[in-house]
Amino acid sequence: MPSQSQISDKGSIRHNVPILSVSLETENGSTELKRQNGDISMEFRYKMTYHGVNNINFTTAGPLTFFIDVFRDELNYQLDRRVQGGSEQWIPCRYGDYCPGFVNDQPSKIHVAQSEDFVCLHPSESWEGSFTVDDELWEFPDHLGTGAIFRFAFKGATIGWWDWGTKDGTHADTIVTFRGYGQSTRSDFTDDDNGGRPQIFVPSSNEIELVLAD
Repeated sequence: MPSQSQISDKGSIRHNVPILSVSLETENGSTELKRQNGDISMEFRYKMTYHGVNNINFTTAGPLTFFIDVFRDELNYQLDRRVQGGSEQWIPCRYGDYCPGFVNDQPSKIHVAQSEDFVCLHPSESWEGSFTVDDELWEFPDHLGTGAIFRFAFKGATIGWWDWGTKDGTHADTIVTFRGYGQSTRSDFTDDDNGGRPQIFVPSSNEIELVLAD
């Protein structure tokens, strides 16, 4: 996984890159991955923090508005299973019947200020959301016994769209265009270079170790 310090700076602007990080925790504080009636499911919370900008004091950095789809996309998370028998080897759990939805090649427009898919943060502020790990999204072997060990983490991803300024102020009238992927959270903005602003890569999160319990 990418390191916590890895940040992409691709674009015509090589400075003033916002620094973001993500941390994970289980919804109820427990590390037991519950199996009830044969079904496996667990809720996680992710916390995304805006730390400021890479080359100025964070107290003088401006607010940031960005698209949050990368935190809802299951392909940006990883679930591994430890090989049983005292081994330190980990095996990635395969995604289930993942489908990105029906590709819509017709551009759609989103009004930033009116969409819940955009969030605004000032330096040192955080935004939280939730994510579910279950056996519909990932494939679990049928032979798994109680005590099987897993680890879960956000792998890291590049923010699809962002800009300086507040959502309700600077971007009160901002409209962005993208191509969507059906019911999936994945998207492809037609403004590929993000208006000349550098890309923001959000590094991988902490890893949470889980134990399968009945």
